Amino acid sequence: MKIIAFAASNSSNSINKKLATYAASLFQGETIEILDLNDYEMPLFSSDRVAKNGILSRTQWFLFSCLQEYFRLYFPPSKPESIW
Repeated sequence: MKIIAFAASNSSNSINKKLATYAASLFQGETIEILDLNDYEMPLFSSDRVAKNGILSRTQWFLFSCLQEYFRLYFPPSKPESIW
C-alpha cells in the first residue's frame, strides 16, 4: 500500500506537516510519499475563480499526485475496460 500524506498548510514551519509526516511514518513497511503544498504553488480555492478561469494546471498536478495510487489500484492497466 502507498501512503500519501500532506498538511493543509504552506508554512515552512508547519506543525500540521510535522504531524502528517509522523502519522504516515507509523505505517511501517508501507511506501510513504509526503507532499508539500509549497511544491504546488496555487491560490486558495475559490469557486468564483474556478468558474471564471478553470482549474490551474498546478492544482491538477497536486490532485493527480494524490489520486494516482487510487486509480492504479482500482483501474489497473490490464483491465482498460474497467475505467469506462
